[in-house]
Amino acid sequence: MKFYTIAVVWILAAIIIAHLLVPAPYTWTQNTISALAAQGYEQAWIMCLGFIGFGALISIGATRRAVANPRRNWPEIGILLYGLAVLLTGVFSTAPFQPGVDYSQSEARLHSILATSAGITISLAMLLCGLLEQRRAPRIVHLSALALTLLLSSLFGAFPAVAGITQRSLYIVGFGWLVYLDTIVNTESDKNNHA
Repeated sequence: MKFYTIAVVWILAAIIIAHLLVPAPYTWTQNTISALAAQGYEQAWIMCLGFIGFGALISIGATRRAVANPRRNWPEIGILLYGLAVLLTGVFSTAPFQPGVDYSQSEARLHSILATSAGITISLAMLLCGLLEQRRAPRIVHLSALALTLLLSSLFGAFPAVAGITQRSLYIVGFGWLVYLDTIVNTESDKNNHA
């Protein structure tokens, strides 16, 4: 079962539905996807379910891969940690994007720490997959995904006017890499393991 691909479809569906219902103060170019699950926002449950479902599916997929072939797939522990961090961002929400809404600053800080942890752990997984990969093409994909992730992460705080665009670009890279793992890399390694 392609848990990473299913997870990506799950969260993309949540993002699309959440965008269709979000009120005018939210601007996709400036506001992050996390803001769609902000504290005090009536429709936050949609994106919260998106994060929780995505994180759970990623964590299950990574655990199954690591258990099935621990010697080859141990870098997927980084993906497991990424999944758990994203899952928890659905439990602990960010500050509201709507003005005048009371919220918990400690919960917003915890959300920020978890989101940062998700970025660090997926980057670590990309690095380990790239360093341990013997085949040239997958190694290039892993390390290119890592380079793009690091570049976009460095731009995230530098240009707040386009923070939403930067974060969505980060998501595209991460989601693309996870689907690549599911459809190309993991399929090839499964064939090699059964040969």
